[in-house]
Amino acid sequence: MENNQALSQYISDLVERVYGEELDDDAKSEARAEMYKAFMQLYNKRLVDKFSDDQLDKVEELAQQNRLDEISKLAYNNGINLTSLVVEVAQEFQRLYAPGLEDK
Repeated sequence: MENNQALSQYISDLVERVYGEELDDDAKSEARAEMYKAFMQLYNKRLVDKFSDDQLDKVEELAQQNRLDEISKLAYNNGINLTSLVVEVAQEFQRLYAPGLEDK
């Protein structure tokens, strides 16, 4: 996934909005790591969902070989808009992990 700095900032902001003063810095660091991992799991699931059944074997092969950049290239070559996917996943993630924040 491109632009990990922006994603890290998004996760940090989300942790602050969810936990605020409730957690100390160490606990917030752990929360950021857990949220980042959860975000990436959801992102990867949604990315795989975008591929056709015919492409899933190739995607799985690339993932097992840890050739993640090639999965992104394959997605791009198949017309999958990764920027839009990140936005969609961020919105879904916030609804799942921080419901009610949109009201704050």
